[in-house]
Amino acid sequence: MNTFEVENSTPAEFINRVRHELSDRELNEFVDVEGDETGLVVSFRWMGSTELRYRFESTAGGFRAILERQKVSPLHAPFRRAFDDRFDQILEKVGAKTLNV
Repeated sequence: MNTFEVENSTPAEFINRVRHELSDRELNEFVDVEGDETGLVVSFRWMGSTELRYRFESTAGGFRAILERQKVSPLHAPFRRAFDDRFDQILEKVGAKTLNV
């Protein structure tokens, strides 16, 4: 989840799809996604707060999101792998491809 790429979409369209998917999974009470054309902030709130900040880079048909900074709550650290896996599933469902960079 350090880097992902989205084709045939703008960041705004992508963020709206992620928000919709979080709502459908009833995760919007715990996970918030904010962003604009330059970057994305994913916040997870439950017994602490974790924040992931991504910057966007344009690609030929979309954009790439690169993790720039993360602040993980000590209470979340043991669950980080599970969170990453679930967030990756959401990203894939809305059209993102996780890159191993």
